[in-house]
Amino acid sequence: MSYQSWDWNRIKLLEAACSATYNYSTLLRASADHFRATGIEIVSYRHHPPLGAIDRTNGVFIYTEGLPDAWKKRYYAEKFYKIDPVSRLAAERSTSFLWSDTSSLIKLREGEAWYLEQLANNIPGDGLIAPVYGPHGRDGYFLLGLGKPDETFTHLEIKFLEHSCQAIHSKYCELVFDKLPSNTKLSPRETAVLKLVSIGSSSSSIADELNITANTVDTYIQRIFHKLDVDHRVTAVLRAQAIGLLN
Repeated sequence: MSYQSWDWNRIKLLEAACSATYNYSTLLRASADHFRATGIEIVSYRHHPPLGAIDRTNGVFIYTEGLPDAWKKRYYAEKFYKIDPVSRLAAERSTSFLWSDTSSLIKLREGEAWYLEQLANNIPGDGLIAPVYGPHGRDGYFLLGLGKPDETFTHLEIKFLEHSCQAIHSKYCELVFDKLPSNTKLSPRETAVLKLVSIGSSSSSIADELNITANTVDTYIQRIFHKLDVDHRVTAVLRAQAIGLLN
């Protein structure tokens, strides 16, 4: 694959498209056009809402293009996500990597070598895995495939694609936050209580720290549970972190 210098102007076009986007469908359409223009045959974008987030799942595939339909069906039907070392490695690394290098970059667990064989047999050519990062732990990754054997990426091409992926992910996170409930607010005292809960303090320890009674602490905690729609201290902390209340 070979990029000409003018192709870097596509980054500016992509960023402009992202800035003008106010819904998911327009963003995904702009993303598809961008990757198609740069010669990428296979795209898979996976988003990982943080622990405690209202929209938390095992990972959400936001957008896929070029992957064989049979492979996509098998991935869920046979629960490949449980033995997918590519996804696991993407969550652990801060830099991009080729999926063909996965086995040399991470110690494989049971079933993962077999999964990589299936991946190689079902998806032609090599591909780039680009981790992306968002606010409050909203991370994810892109899988970008050339769809052709014996082709790979240059260092400059990888930087181009990393920038593209991060721009798309940042805009997607912005759209997610616009859709999530935003009226949850904790009082200064509730925030102080929850911060102490987050470091493992008991009600009696919190009471001593804040010079209030343990019963008052429990009252604050129940108010926090109600506001965050949770029923457990750990879940309350995770939910608050996920929506930025403990920053």
